[in-house]
Amino acid sequence: MMADTGTRHSSAHRCVQTILPPVVHRFLFSQSEEFPVARPLFRALFGVATGTGNTSSDTPGRFISELQSAHVGNQRGYRREKTPQSCAHFGADQLFGGNRSAHRISLSLNNFIHFLFLGIAHNLPLTFDLKVAVGCLFVAVCLAGGLLSSSFRCSVLLVFPSMLGSRGRSYLILLALSVLYAGPVSNIQRNVEAAAVSVSCNLDLQVRHSKLLWREAIKPFLIITQELMDNKEGFELEALNVSKKFQDIRDEMVLQYGYDRFETKQGGGNSTQEEFTAKTLKQCDSVVAQGVQRCVDWFANRWTACLEAIPVPVINYILCISMKFHFLCDIMKVMTPWCRDNIPVEGNFGQLFDRLNVSVDLLSREFSAELTVEEEEQPALSEALLDQQFTNAVKTSFQKLTSTTGRVLNILQMLLSLTFITFFTQAFGYLWQYNRDICFDNVYITTYFRQIDARRRKAGKRCLLPLRKSEKNKLINPCSLKIYPEEVKQVVRSRAVTLAVFM
Repeated sequence: MMADTGTRHSSAHRCVQTILPPVVHRFLFSQSEEFPVARPLFRALFGVATGTGNTSSDTPGRFISELQSAHVGNQRGYRREKTPQSCAHFGADQLFGGNRSAHRISLSLNNFIHFLFLGIAHNLPLTFDLKVAVGCLFVAVCLAGGLLSSSFRCSVLLVFPSMLGSRGRSYLILLALSVLYAGPVSNIQRNVEAAAVSVSCNLDLQVRHSKLLWREAIKPFLIITQELMDNKEGFELEALNVSKKFQDIRDEMVLQYGYDRFETKQGGGNSTQEEFTAKTLKQCDSVVAQGVQRCVDWFANRWTACLEAIPVPVINYILCISMKFHFLCDIMKVMTPWCRDNIPVEGNFGQLFDRLNVSVDLLSREFSAELTVEEEEQPALSEALLDQQFTNAVKTSFQKLTSTTGRVLNILQMLLSLTFITFFTQAFGYLWQYNRDICFDNVYITTYFRQIDARRRKAGKRCLLPLRKSEKNKLINPCSLKIYPEEVKQVVRSRAVTLAVFM
């Protein structure tokens, strides 16, 4: 097979020969003996680049076109050590060539180091010095593998095609989830946390200010009530004034007769009662009106005094608003119907007169004022609960949520590392089967295979082309637009998995 190297004219070979400069093409497709120094140096640089690339990126996101290995064999079922069957394989073999059997131990060691570093080392809480040491060790191992092991170099190259397979899609899904968690989800969480902390802070301020405002609001009421207690003598004087007013009413009702000299005339009960009733009815409205007016005047005086005591413009109106409740004085008007309904219709006006006189006298002698304040502390609004800062509670809750999100993100990062490891396992497995089984992935009808088949037909040897009908569904023509059954199964399976994830 190596004797035909100079006559190979596959599509890949012609494309590479057209694109690459002659020096590069000769370097890639020449024998190993032509460049005894450049080839080992290039292999070492390849190993260093591999180790550096894997070390500098925790979650590499390479998106490249899928590359299929094209190799065919003209003898089916024959198991042997495979030789390059295409331009790409030949160039890789010339560039990264070597004895595969001699490098199996090196390949296994490199694989183990790759798995250990990509799956575990990136997630360990290492210091900067340890990370540098581990990275240098990893680069050194990759350098040795790239220099000595062709299997290692081929496995690294095969990682790139596997990125667009099913494992690549899984990796992209995990990468998208990680980006969402680390970006928009975390941003939304931080914004919600900031908004919640702001609202809780405002709530704390409102509670504190409400307590202060309530204390300031009831302070005038307490002061006024205390003044009422302190002005007990003044209210007693007011009661005496009421008694004097009643005395005037009584004198007016009995005309020139005083209370002490008043005697009911014999036979004149009805006329006296009628006169007393008539004059009492006249005085009811007057007495009640005067009482209401005095009450209104008292509230007006207290309103003026309160405004003078609190000179702040808006706050004095809020705090002194209780002094505008002069409408409470109208409650005294309920005495008018009582006066009309009860006083004039008494059967014995003398008895009624004595009772009213005694009542007024008791009012003038036994008036007292006492303030009783009862404070009730509810458990739901206790000082202990109000002192518990809502902001701290919200922060604690969001710290738990942030911790949970961090754990989820760490799990996703670990899954990303493990998924990235599967790229290497798939590449190593492909290389292992490719080197041992000639039938493995040997289903492509390439240009080079057509040339070999044409030469065999001319020589009268056994050939494969043209394909039989049963073989057309098993062998794949890379230049054909036809979708083969095996490709349909893979496409349907991958689309089903993708739809299941996004739905």
